[in-house]
This record gives sequence, structure tokens and C-alpha cells, in this order.
Amino acid sequence: QWSDDAARFGRPSPITPYGPRTGRTTEVERVAVPIGEEWATDLRSALDGPYRTLSSELGLLGLLVTSTAVAIHRLDGRDSVSVGVPLHHRSGPRAPRVIGPLMELYPLRVTIEPGDTFAALFHRVQRSIIELLRRARPGESPEPDFEVVVNVLTARYGTFAGLETTTDWVRSGHVEPSHVIRVQAYDYDGALNIELDLNTGLSTNGAHRAMPD
Repeated sequence: QWSDDAARFGRPSPITPYGPRTGRTTEVERVAVPIGEEWATDLRSALDGPYRTLSSELGLLGLLVTSTAVAIHRLDGRDSVSVGVPLHHRSGPRAPRVIGPLMELYPLRVTIEPGDTFAALFHRVQRSIIELLRRARPGESPEPDFEVVVNVLTARYGTFAGLETTTDWVRSGHVEPSHVIRVQAYDYDGALNIELDLNTGLSTNGAHRAMPD
């Protein structure tokens, strides 16, 4: 089925919103997206109201995928965006004993149609996410054909041997060379953080740093 999708949609053209690239690289710059208390309150209200879905995590994923697709559409005019979505997978009896996240990346195709409202596109994206969850099986992720990844990570750790734990993201500063933009959302400390991993080869003059704006 995944190969049928690839044949139907074809490979996406390179994202070049800021002019010529400097070339493939694994190095990224992580840029925080400012989130004020008012914005966070509005987001929670939206997830509890018009953008309510099966869970707040799926709702947040849908909002970020939709927002990312719209942003790229406005930057370089494309109507179709292929987004990689990480899914946690633990297959087999030994997997639950492995420490750390086990995940695979699956493609989610977002098509912006003439006359689309944000709400209409969001609900179409949500249906695609549910279909993706239904189809995705451990070990069956296809060859990546996307340059954008949207990751919502809400895992938290409780106590360890009776001691309270804190969680921090140790960043490597590198990604797959084919990924030009990664949208990372996490709330380890109870406050939502949204950050962009921007491939340093995305533009020749560093103009991509303006993307959070």
C-alpha cells in the first residue's frame, strides 16, 4: 500500500523557500517558537472546542501538521506537502523491556485545495492521521520521501526507585540529511514547547532563521 501511494503521488520537489541551498548536510539549528500564555490558553481552548479530536495529543499533531503545510504553501507556493510523522512502535515480547523510544517515520500527504479554510484543512488532516494510524504496522515504514517532520512528544517519566525524575532533551544537533525542517513539540515540564530544527543547508544566507516568524 505504501508503494502504491508513492507511485500515485510521486516524489515531492525540494523545498527552497529561501533561495538556493548550500547542499545536503546533517547539521541543524534549533530555533524556539515563542509561545506566550495567551497563545497557550487559546490553543488549549481550540483543542477542547472546534479542533477537538480523539485526544489532545492527536489534536495538537493535527494543528501542527496543518500549520506547517500552510506555512510551506505560503513560502514556496506548493499545494501538496509530504510530512513525516513518527509513530512509537514496540513489536514482539522483548520490545517492552528496551529502554528509550522506538519509532518509525510514516508519510502523511497534505493537499491544500482552492477555497480551503484552516478548519477544513485541519479536519481533512485529522482523517488522514487516523487512517495513517490504522495502516501503520511495526517494521513496515516505507522509504522516506519527505523533507518535513512533525513530532509531538508528550511522554513523561514518573518516579524511579521512589525518586522524582525530571526530563530534558539532549540534542545531537544533527538530523537525516534529507530532512530540511523538523517541527518538535514537547511538554516535559508541563509547559508546551515548540521548536524548529532547521537544516543549515536550507539557504545560502541564513534567511531560513526567519521561519518561526
